[in-house]
Amino acid sequence: MLSAGLMLLLAAACHGATPQQPSRHIALRWGVVSNFHPDTNASCELFLINQDSRPLPGSEWTLYFNSSREIVLQSLPPSVRITHINGDFYKLEPTTAFHPLMPGAELRIQFATVEPIINPTAGPDGFYFIFSNSNGQGLPPQAVASVTVEPFLAIEQTSRGAMDHVPLETPAQRYAENQTLTLLPADAVGKILPTPSHFELRGDHLDLGSDIRIHYAHGLLNEAAYLADALRPQLGRRIPIVESRARSPHTIALSLGDVTVDDHQEKPGDEAYSLSIDPRRGVAITGTDSAGVFYAIQSLRELIPPAKYDPLQSTIRLPAAVVGDAPRFPYRGLHLDVARNFQSKQSVMKLLDLMAFYKLNKLQFHLTDDEGWRLEIPGLPELTTVGSRRGHTLNDVKYLVPSFGSGPLPNPAVSHGTGHYTRDDFIQVLRYATQRHIEIIPELETMGHARASVEAMKTRYLRLSTHGNEKAATEYMLHDPQDHSVYQSVQKWNDNVINVCQPSALRFFDKVVSEISSMYREADATLTAIHIGGDELPPGVWTDSPACQALIGSDALAGAKSPANPTTSLNLYEYFISLLNHMLSDHHLITSGWAEIGLHRVSLDGKTFKEPNLAFSGKHFRVFPWDSTWGDGNEGVAYKLANAGYDVVMAHASNFYFDMPYDKDPEEPGNYWAGFVGTQQPYEFAPFNLYSSARTDVMGNAIDPQTAFKDSARLTPAGKNHVLGLQGELWSEVTEGQEMMEYQMFPKLLSLAERAWAKEPAWETMSQTSERDAKLATGWNEFANRLGQRELPRLSYLDGGVSYRLPPPGAVVEQGLLKANTAFPGLEIRYTTDGSEPTIHSNAYTAPVRVHGTIKLETFVVKERHSRTSLVTAQDATEK
Repeated sequence: MLSAGLMLLLAAACHGATPQQPSRHIALRWGVVSNFHPDTNASCELFLINQDSRPLPGSEWTLYFNSSREIVLQSLPPSVRITHINGDFYKLEPTTAFHPLMPGAELRIQFATVEPIINPTAGPDGFYFIFSNSNGQGLPPQAVASVTVEPFLAIEQTSRGAMDHVPLETPAQRYAENQTLTLLPADAVGKILPTPSHFELRGDHLDLGSDIRIHYAHGLLNEAAYLADALRPQLGRRIPIVESRARSPHTIALSLGDVTVDDHQEKPGDEAYSLSIDPRRGVAITGTDSAGVFYAIQSLRELIPPAKYDPLQSTIRLPAAVVGDAPRFPYRGLHLDVARNFQSKQSVMKLLDLMAFYKLNKLQFHLTDDEGWRLEIPGLPELTTVGSRRGHTLNDVKYLVPSFGSGPLPNPAVSHGTGHYTRDDFIQVLRYATQRHIEIIPELETMGHARASVEAMKTRYLRLSTHGNEKAATEYMLHDPQDHSVYQSVQKWNDNVINVCQPSALRFFDKVVSEISSMYREADATLTAIHIGGDELPPGVWTDSPACQALIGSDALAGAKSPANPTTSLNLYEYFISLLNHMLSDHHLITSGWAEIGLHRVSLDGKTFKEPNLAFSGKHFRVFPWDSTWGDGNEGVAYKLANAGYDVVMAHASNFYFDMPYDKDPEEPGNYWAGFVGTQQPYEFAPFNLYSSARTDVMGNAIDPQTAFKDSARLTPAGKNHVLGLQGELWSEVTEGQEMMEYQMFPKLLSLAERAWAKEPAWETMSQTSERDAKLATGWNEFANRLGQRELPRLSYLDGGVSYRLPPPGAVVEQGLLKANTAFPGLEIRYTTDGSEPTIHSNAYTAPVRVHGTIKLETFVVKERHSRTSLVTAQDATEK
């Protein structure tokens, strides 16, 4: 029987009254029912669970949240409605059909999404309530403290629909995949990563002890100081450095000069080096330039046994060796998105250290996007006061709306959606990168993906126009107030495109580039390019803008008109890229951008193709082909652009998008529109024999490279000279914090480094598929051993330790025998049979062993780092 007080409260709720204080104990649970929904991709359910002592009333509350998957608004039950606000931002409200939710009760809400959801990171996130008091006034946002996700177990929950043929990664599936690998003896495993051009062991050793000194030639003080600091953790002290050319068994000598890489390379170019470790003469490093000396230092550090990275060793024993080395590509890049989710200055500097260790030399710094502007620009304070913060708002005047589950509070202490680098922060990062021979290339979104800057400049306009300063208010305006164009971006924004028809747009970018250039000068850092983005411009933009209508037909637009681009939007797109290119050329900078800035659409026989725009080729453009997955028809874009004279950096999503999950496992975070990118995908990329890498498309269907790409573009000798290198990409929609960033990057980054630096492997150009696959398998087996035996143990200590991903063990039980293996031979596997979680002290798996019941296994490495648990029984194999 209900108490009198509860009956009164229930009666008030039923009559539309609201409690004086918001309910503070509403929990949520959501899950995927099936991705095989007949009309859409996913049918889902959301549960509201009233854990409060009062009913949840039928009005005066709103639940806000983010969903990267578009919600089918008509799929909701009659008791609630969901409204799409903008981007991935939604709200859920009760309707008149909503009945008060009693204490202890739960409400099941069914809904559908347009795309499949096969892991928790693809689902809704960032839930918070706004309640109203008795006067109808909104109370402060209340984040939902308890959100649980129902497990993804059935095939309908773990597959992207009925056409998904990629197998689920179970322990048995991993075991089958790992069976192609074998444990190699230590002396058969490479000592340096990336692999040097020439490496020769001399059968002796050199001990670096208390008497070691660093002697350096003029101009190499930076490299000598770096080496002294790098060895401090191992030796417990900083080695003295002296400007001197003298050598002895107790010196590490750094110099510049001619080097011999191997017998086949007569005169190596930039960044080449030779390294000699001789017990009678000490260590000698010679580089063709200071960068070459720096990379020789990294190879020297690689030769330190991984166990010695455990700090404070009295001596370091190095093998006597001779190394000659030079990079395959001059551009060895990594892209880091800090706009969607922010990374601290310290996280970025640690990443720069790790990039330097593996000889990467370019960081494309994705500083701006729809969801954030991350760099202080003097004179434009709103870019960071508004554009770098996200929180509950419906007008974006003070800060931006929540995205990617960033929540209601614009507080960097509780939200990865808020944060920026001050001018001093950025200069410090630039100096840090320069000391490590890394060039930072800022990415500034210049048309689409620009909502943060657009909204910030709207606030600037309001501030100045309110005080009657209309001229200053419009000086850097990025929107046309009279523009009523209707569009929606791929990410569902309806107001994220800069209006390029106003002179203030170019003036804005000139101002930003000028201020950034000033920071580089103060940091004494090299700035050669600005990446302008340029991708995913939505159809419909600028079509109803008076400013653009005034521009159309004018002489200013004449240079951008083309029969191949008959639409206004595409003409204006090329027009603004041309303006940007001229502006950047005036700053002595290269115009870099995604592949779209070098392409236009051509129609032939009723079909539309992306072809190189010859108007821009050869005009200091650098393009990054990205939108390429096997079987999508875009595989040859990189070759087309290079053949047309564009400098190209390959950034193919199929192999280099590190935000894709490692494999098809609900526990693996990441987006999966480009499939699954594990550590092997970057390793097997063949830049000059591209199509040979294809085996399956995104959905797991087999591809025969011999037939699938017979009509695809081939790279010409001239085009080959335009391929500058490779770049890995980390987009940060699901990357929350430093640990997640490192998990998604490592060990994938090591495969990228190998392919970007090491010379062309023999398997890359083999024409016979069976011969090539066998040679590739041998190479991958050695590389996987290098990761398991050397690199992952080292990463446990390097730069304070890296939060890299350890692969769960593969395991089966056959006729009562447990059989297990790992993706990186050399790692330990430990298991339990009593239901407990394995620890470093549990049984070590070394050979098939008879078991019964349920077995739990984990992969281990030093410092007790371990993988997720694999669970197997005699009848089944599942993974937790």
